[in-house]
Amino acid sequence: MRIGYWPGSLFKSLASKASQVVWGGSASSPANEPSPPMGSGHPPFEGGDTDVESGAIVKNIQLVSDKLMYYEPISYEPSMAEPRMDCYQVTNGWNGKDHLGFKFYFGGRGGCTS
Repeated sequence: MRIGYWPGSLFKSLASKASQVVWGGSASSPANEPSPPMGSGHPPFEGGDTDVESGAIVKNIQLVSDKLMYYEPISYEPSMAEPRMDCYQVTNGWNGKDHLGFKFYFGGRGGCTS
């Protein structure tokens, strides 16, 4: 599935190649209102250090080279702009030995207020 395409005319600084790829998401609410759940509404590892099934997943992430070849990212360091581990979590779920490929898990119950 192709998610999006942006013509080169919009990004002249990327005429030859990109030096990094970034993806993300957000959950927001009006000021002083509880934030909504994210993903499945459950954090990854909700049931312990090895239970990732409860969280939402983005899987089989691939990039496309300038020669139109697909490949998995070399590395991934998950981060959160505003860490609120009590509301949301994201984790690197990379394990090249399974059928899900390059992936990460995320989610949370929400309920935080600003």
